[in-house]
Amino acid sequence: MPEGASNNYYYFLRAEGISQKQSASLGRWGVGKYVFPKSSGVNAFLAYTKRFDDDGPGLLVGQAVLMNHSLGDKDYDPDGWWAKPGPGVQMPITDANVVEAATRRWNVSRGNESGVSIVIPYVDAKLTAKDFVTSVIRAYFGAILADRLEVEVEAPDDTASILLTAANVLQLAETFFDGDEREKVVSEIQLMAARASIPEGRRFTVKRVAARAGEGWSGATIDGETAAVMHKELEAGHAVQVTVPVELRIKGANGETLADSYLQVLLQQNESLRQKPLFMRGGIIVSEASRFPIAGVRAICIVEESALTKMLGDAENPAHTTWTANDKIRSRYVRGGDLLAIVKTAPHKIYELVMDFAAEEQRIVFADIFAVPLADAGRKKKKTVASGGRKPGGRQGPGGPRTQPLTHVEREEQGGFSIVPTAIAAAGGLKRVEVALGYETRRGDALAKWRKEDFDLATFTPTIVGGKIEKQLGNLLTAVVEDPVEFKLTVLGFDMNRDLNIRARGLSK
Repeated sequence: MPEGASNNYYYFLRAEGISQKQSASLGRWGVGKYVFPKSSGVNAFLAYTKRFDDDGPGLLVGQAVLMNHSLGDKDYDPDGWWAKPGPGVQMPITDANVVEAATRRWNVSRGNESGVSIVIPYVDAKLTAKDFVTSVIRAYFGAILADRLEVEVEAPDDTASILLTAANVLQLAETFFDGDEREKVVSEIQLMAARASIPEGRRFTVKRVAARAGEGWSGATIDGETAAVMHKELEAGHAVQVTVPVELRIKGANGETLADSYLQVLLQQNESLRQKPLFMRGGIIVSEASRFPIAGVRAICIVEESALTKMLGDAENPAHTTWTANDKIRSRYVRGGDLLAIVKTAPHKIYELVMDFAAEEQRIVFADIFAVPLADAGRKKKKTVASGGRKPGGRQGPGGPRTQPLTHVEREEQGGFSIVPTAIAAAGGLKRVEVALGYETRRGDALAKWRKEDFDLATFTPTIVGGKIEKQLGNLLTAVVEDPVEFKLTVLGFDMNRDLNIRARGLSK
């Protein structure tokens, strides 16, 4: 065959370990075809093809892929062929009687339609229609949703057939998957299906990221205005799409070639989830591209642009489950390993940057309430009963001596809390109390993630002794203390199934 010529027949039946697929093509290693004989109890398959310009019966050939073996004193090559009798290269069968008998025997429905049909004899009898449906959905729901693929599965007893299409793949996933995998796959299909209907106001483009010093992921990647809108949309439960331009430099005989490429990330908050982002290259799912989940968020990273798709294909292992900085990446791309890391961390970095911005905004909002900055979003904090901006006992911290706290919080069994003075406050030092609160979340700062749908203190009826309410709105409450000995502020009526994060501060003036 001439070098560089396209010949699917040759690469499928004769070539081993090489492929003509490039760029956006799914397979790249030339070994995926071995799934067919491996699925057969006799390591065999038949291939029947009709060419678009062929009015004849078509071409039929079979292979049995074995190990090198011997019978008696004669050694045999591993591949056995069912082909046209004769010496030399094995040629496909074109005898109309043989072709018609074989296709009828194996229920091949292809008539004059061009294409190829594969017959796998003696498949494991334990495999069910459910096994095939879940396998197809698990690996190809992206291509199905994009209307690039339809798959029909017949039950072994021929009682029913199932056609997987873009219109029903979500419903079939809900029916055929079970347990935690059902939640994962269904949530991914839902997010992918929502992609086409995301309005322009929820589609964002961030600054270009490059595998060079000072141009990787940073706080400058997403500007403040964009981050604020993204955070608002995510907090509202909406799906957003983020386009990330990337710089791809390809090595060549005449130097480097610059390719401006991009990837896209879909994000949607869901507090009940804790799963890894999903990565898609040209419609194929790369299941182990990321090892780390994002709590409370479902995310899909999609690469469809040809230059970056080709690079990621070069980085894939033969099973198409992960990307590694292999010899191809090092020899073909400038800082290819660093760019690969940029792609693999994209969902985490985007969400992290948005949440960091939200936490910073929240620190500014509460600057007049708390004398010390709120802890960074997502950082684990020890819960303490004492409040007032210092640790009990008056120990000196990094910023110098700290005053004793003037209030502490008591949890109430009826779904609320009370603020009462400490012994020092009762001596006359307590003049005001300021409270901010929110429901605890899996990730991020509870106050930053407060929403009016959670609660609005304006609708509550606090009880107060030894003082009066000054402000009561949203998740903020302030009170003036008139009697520091008798003072007690109680607020009840919160959701008893959720934990409150309460931050109270007693003031001496």
